[in-house]
Amino acid sequence: MPTIRAPASRQTATLQVAVKCRPLTDNERRRSRHIIQVIDDKNVAVLDPDISKGYLDLIQNRTKEKRYSFDHVYAPGCSNT
Repeated sequence: MPTIRAPASRQTATLQVAVKCRPLTDNERRRSRHIIQVIDDKNVAVLDPDISKGYLDLIQNRTKEKRYSFDHVYAPGCSNT
């Protein structure tokens, strides 16, 4: 059975990750589904989309959000150029 060996040279590569938050659709705007918040040019917060649980969490100051960091974050209003 052949063995697998690592390459002789140790090359490194740098990977950058960017995310672009798209604008809301008309349907999403009507339903007030603003679950993505661009915090700055490197961070995004994703809110819990389950609105039925939202009121209790809000009055108890317990928001269910996850924060993610990227090398670059582009807001919905930025152009593709």
